[in-house]
Order: sequence, then C-alpha cells, then structure tokens
Amino acid sequence: QRNRTKAQYKINLLNAKINLKQQEMRKHILSAEAEQQALMYGSQAATRVGLSDLQQTLQEKQTQVSAQIQKHNTMVQRVMTPLHNMRNELQKQRNPRRRYR
Repeated sequence: QRNRTKAQYKINLLNAKINLKQQEMRKHILSAEAEQQALMYGSQAATRVGLSDLQQTLQEKQTQVSAQIQKHNTMVQRVMTPLHNMRNELQKQRNPRRRYR
C-alpha cells in the first residue's frame, strides 16, 4: 500500500510537470501562430496597395516565423516524449497487470 501511494505521488508529480510544460510550449506556439497570421494579412494588404518591397519583407518574415513554429513543435515532441515514457513506466510498475498505451 505504501509503495503504491509513493508511486501514485510520483505519477501525479510527473503529470503536473507534463501539464506545465505543455502550457508553456502551447503559449509559445500560439503567439508565433498569431504573429504569422498578422504577417499574412499585412502581406496581402501590401499586395493590394502595390507595395511590393514591403510585401516581400513581410513574406520573408512569415517564412522565418513558420520555421520557428516548426522548431517549437519539434521541441515539444523532444521534451514531452521522455516525460510521457517515464510516467507510463511508473504506471506499469504500480499496476503491472493493466495494459498501458
């Protein structure tokens, strides 16, 4: 019983860590996506007005932001996968008969 409680405590701690990390990373990704959206609208407006150099600059910036979003998504997977694996491992130890995905 005591070991089970200890394991559950560790699992709860890991779940809290996972949730915190996810929120933190989601915030970064959302702000980058919002920036990308704004750049896209700016770029379209510049095209309509005929400011091709501004439009070009905005498109380049948009490409950079897209790369940044991609990098964030990769980082999310690199950070989250080990955390999920650790949690699943702890759950297996706590209850070996149950099947975890």
